[in-house]
Amino acid sequence: MGVGHGQRTARYESMHAANHKAGLQVTSPVCLCGQPSVLLCRYVSGRIRTPGEINGKSANVNNCLRNIIFPEYEGHPELIPLTELVVVFDADMAARRNFLLKILEVMWDDGCSLCLTPQAFSNINPKADIFNNINQQFWEYVLPGCDALGYIACTGTNFCLRARSLGMVGWFPEYTITEDYALSMELKSAGFKGRYLAEYLAVGEAPDEVRNVCRQRSRWTKGHMQIFFSRRCPLTNWKLPLIHKILYTNGTWAYFCTIITTLVFLFVPFNSLVFGYHPVTFSYEFALAATVYLPMNFLLMNYVRKPQHLKGQWMAQVSNHILTFTYMKAVFNTLLSIVGFKEKAGFKATDKSGSNNPIAAIQKLGSNLRNSMQRHNHDLPTVNTPPLAAAAVAASKAASGPMTQRVVIGPDGKPRVLTPKPLTQAQIIQQQLKQQEKQKKKPKRGCWVWINAKTLEGALDPLFLAFSLCLSLAAIAAGVYTVIKSKTFDFSVNSWSDFAQIFTSGRLDVYILVPMLWALYNAIPPLLFFVYFFTKGRLLQGLCSFMQAFGVVLAAAAIASVWLMIPNEYNLKDVLPAVTQFVDTARSGALPPATALKYSFLESSTATSDSIVGGYYMNSDYNKYSLPIATSMTMLAWSLIEFPKGYAAAGQFQTAVDQLKWGADYLMAAHTAPNQFVVQIGRGKDYAIDIPNKNGSWGVPSDMPKNRTAFTINPNSKGGADAAAAAAAALAATYQVYKSTDPSYAQSALSHAQELYGLATMLPTNGTYCVLKDGDFSICAEGIKTGGYRWTAFISNSVYDDLALAAAWLYKATGVRSYASDAEFFFRQHQVTEVPAPMNPTYYIANYDNQAWAAALMIDQLLDFPPAQQQVLDYFKGWMSGSDTNEKPVLFVTPRGLHFLGGSPVAGDEPLPTAGMAAVLAMVYAHNPKSKTRGLADYVIGNMECFALQQVTYALGGQMGKGRSFIVGVGSDYPSKPKQRQASCPTDGSTCNIQNALLASGPNPHVITGAIVAGPDGTDRYADDRTNDQSRVSPAYNIPFMGTIAGLLQYDVKPSQCQMGQGLYQSTFLSFTPTK
Repeated sequence: MGVGHGQRTARYESMHAANHKAGLQVTSPVCLCGQPSVLLCRYVSGRIRTPGEINGKSANVNNCLRNIIFPEYEGHPELIPLTELVVVFDADMAARRNFLLKILEVMWDDGCSLCLTPQAFSNINPKADIFNNINQQFWEYVLPGCDALGYIACTGTNFCLRARSLGMVGWFPEYTITEDYALSMELKSAGFKGRYLAEYLAVGEAPDEVRNVCRQRSRWTKGHMQIFFSRRCPLTNWKLPLIHKILYTNGTWAYFCTIITTLVFLFVPFNSLVFGYHPVTFSYEFALAATVYLPMNFLLMNYVRKPQHLKGQWMAQVSNHILTFTYMKAVFNTLLSIVGFKEKAGFKATDKSGSNNPIAAIQKLGSNLRNSMQRHNHDLPTVNTPPLAAAAVAASKAASGPMTQRVVIGPDGKPRVLTPKPLTQAQIIQQQLKQQEKQKKKPKRGCWVWINAKTLEGALDPLFLAFSLCLSLAAIAAGVYTVIKSKTFDFSVNSWSDFAQIFTSGRLDVYILVPMLWALYNAIPPLLFFVYFFTKGRLLQGLCSFMQAFGVVLAAAAIASVWLMIPNEYNLKDVLPAVTQFVDTARSGALPPATALKYSFLESSTATSDSIVGGYYMNSDYNKYSLPIATSMTMLAWSLIEFPKGYAAAGQFQTAVDQLKWGADYLMAAHTAPNQFVVQIGRGKDYAIDIPNKNGSWGVPSDMPKNRTAFTINPNSKGGADAAAAAAAALAATYQVYKSTDPSYAQSALSHAQELYGLATMLPTNGTYCVLKDGDFSICAEGIKTGGYRWTAFISNSVYDDLALAAAWLYKATGVRSYASDAEFFFRQHQVTEVPAPMNPTYYIANYDNQAWAAALMIDQLLDFPPAQQQVLDYFKGWMSGSDTNEKPVLFVTPRGLHFLGGSPVAGDEPLPTAGMAAVLAMVYAHNPKSKTRGLADYVIGNMECFALQQVTYALGGQMGKGRSFIVGVGSDYPSKPKQRQASCPTDGSTCNIQNALLASGPNPHVITGAIVAGPDGTDRYADDRTNDQSRVSPAYNIPFMGTIAGLLQYDVKPSQCQMGQGLYQSTFLSFTPTK
């Protein structure tokens, strides 16, 4: 510390305040320069530390100021002359020779009470310093702005004070261990002014051992907290303007924010990857916000005037992570001391590597001060000179001793001896210091590690950083394990398109990739700390440069991932009307007005020659098949019962109810007598297409073949129980829909259902409706080729499954126990006689041919019947996990995310409607009250909902990117050549036939909006070709998706929900599929 007085001449005093135990005598070495040529150093002693003293440094300095330097002004500091100045240095600081001149330029203004200059350190390498680069941020960028706002800053050293102002605020504060921070606030509260001089006028040393750095930062934190949680809190100081209340609490908020943000940023990726809980939903809105915010935040945090400062700004952020535990511990200890559970923290001087030799520090300081005043070399007085000044005295005496001579060649070619010049005081001291350095032994390898280890003294800071590093690595490992387990790379990658499917399929989505990148970034600070712990040489310097660049790459990759991998979120309220309205396009008969208007190219097919009017065309021909009509109406009714709010949300409830009535009316009309039922109208072979010879029937309804044969079953038929039972189930389900709104119609449907069930039970169970003959061929003779002809029918292979489903629906409608017994009996018979052994993947198809899964689910809802319950669990395990109960593969997931049945990519006949049926059944099971009664976990319910959403999302274009939509007229790149007769007919008025419609090379002239095609193969490849079965469309394909979408709308299932709770913990310790 220095003190100046007189007519702006200066008297300097340097104090080295030592820490001693309470009760011992405390001394302060003082250097006084009262005359222009005199440097006087002496000890000031005699102060006894008081019990409970918090800041010994302030007490020592105040003792000197009040009792030694300004004793005559005790009690009247306002009388101290304005010309009296106090300069303060830490013992390790050495002022430059122009320090005084620069300071006095500012202090010349009597209205300035304090002038602060920044600190520089000679013992650290800024390019490899992971602790002190925060100083650069503070000195170069924070303080200039604060100074412009009138903020008074004081940082403990390298500043000049006006003694009067200091005395008027009570000298240096002793109530906190950060007296500098407190003093600046006291001065501002008293109305004084200060300035910041942004010039480096002194150089010192910073702590570099790990423990000493932590001690220093802990002291700073405790000091701020002592003031913040006291009556001197800036926020309650009415003398401070609002802006300065904020500025003086900025440091406190910085500690709190560092603690909170570091811990949050540390745990978020771990929580995301291990437990599957994400703090944000990735969307285009979020991507835009992140793209604006993150770069702006980066530019703000890394604003520099000099490019070389960029690294320091980044390393300042690294140091905050490293010192988080230090700050946290300091805050906690301060709070404990406030409530009385711990003693108040006292001032502890920071141990610095260069402070072991106080005499050398005094030499540096004294030399620079003398040179700054441009003094000549004179001996210091020896009278009353304390021992500590001996070094300075000796240096002064030596200044007139050693001389140097130089011999040069003059202009005449003769040698000439130049007049020797005496060495300056600074040169002498520098030579001495260099000599001391040479005499030091070279440190042994590992010495730095030993120093850090020895000085830790049980500190927990490294353990926290080890925990931080392990947590980040664990998060990364969890992400890698999740990717491996999801079989992300379990298919061939032959092109960039295939590679992109890794991400677009959702296997490696943004909810996995971004947290992994985040965890990698979090691992950088603790990694650099442990490298620093072992070495601070070139390895650390190179690693710091690499990690800075690597961090930028990680951030850029995260932003790119957010944009490129945003999960698609489709507006299902817009999708459901299109999917629903397509069903009306397949009506046999007059079209609803809305349908006729929207699909103006359609011709109403009144088909007056049909013995039974109405119904739906379930195939690309104009035949009416009662079995698929019945099974589709059953599913439609079931979804209306389960998800009425979902249909209503999209404005499609009444439309769907009307569609159900249209189908039910046909089934009741086809029940021409109590024991008679029409199973098919029209002959399949009439629609056979001879593609090689380009002939066959392909046109509008009015051009359909006129032979409309009705195929009927009765008790004498050799088969047909499947069709009669399916119709009974559909009408019993229709009863459930209409019983409250139209009881009369509902009762009629139920009566027909009971009679049809009776007919079904009369028929033999070893033959389906396919036993009926059309000439020499079965009416279900699919794929018969005669002369190149080919057609497709609806083949049925089982009976007991249809009987079980019919009995279950009738039990639900009537409550008659005999129906329940029948349902159980028929289901057992199905398992015994109709289930393939061993069970193959095709059995997991739920469609018109296999009603076993629907029967099992309905029976499980109504009865406590373990066989049905187990079959339901087997079904969902196969569909959701891809394997059966014996862990044999049932299906696989295509590259873009479709659950595809079959053991090879080429397997699967109708993959989309098959997946749609599994999806709607999953929604029904997930929200069945009985399932919840059994304890179905919310986690599993969420999985089932998300499985359903995944299938719908796939049909709409995929989870990410702009993939192909498989719903005509919806999304992007949808099928342009679906196999629908009227949509393919030309618009020029010419007769529609095979050549100009079916085999035409261009897209369909008309868009049959809402039609869902059969779907792609196991590699997501789709043949947009009318002659390919992948392009087939049918109401039977749409109805399962209608129910699924309605369910998703009713329960508001979003893609963001499907990423929640999908972490390593859940996949490892919880069952993904229902188990009860």
